[in-house]
Amino acid sequence: MRFGHIQLGDAEGAILAHTLPVEGGVLKKGRFLSAEDLYALGRAGITEVVAARLDSDDLHEDPAADRIARAVAVRGLRIGAAFTGRCNLYAQSKGLVLYQQTLLDRLNLVDEAITLAALPPYHPLVHRQMVATIKMVYPRRWLNKLRRCSRRLQA
Repeated sequence: MRFGHIQLGDAEGAILAHTLPVEGGVLKKGRFLSAEDLYALGRAGITEVVAARLDSDDLHEDPAADRIARAVAVRGLRIGAAFTGRCNLYAQSKGLVLYQQTLLDRLNLVDEAITLAALPPYHPLVHRQMVATIKMVYPRRWLNKLRRCSRRLQA
């Protein structure tokens, strides 16, 4: 991944690193910048952005978060749509949170840029309550890290 300041004229297709205000709204972090986005940024007086360009062995943070969510989701959990590097898991019915804390800890030790946070074990749940969230801080060579997460969850 190449990350840094990019002049607007060179930023089409880059991934925006920070949410920026434009006329009529905002462009959110994690967005692939289009020609229309660059026009709106220029109208807002912005001449450069902090953004990333993925290399061939990189994976965007949204599909990376989604992959981890799919690896940890068990029966009774619904996987929400990934956004800005986050993917949430929701209860499909009433129940209790049950998982092995050591597995959660092992996954969180893979890399500081990968976080899985969950309600504590035996916490009572109601239908549609968020149970856990996965957060990917930035996209950088996720494929090997995702494989490591998967191995740790299976051990």
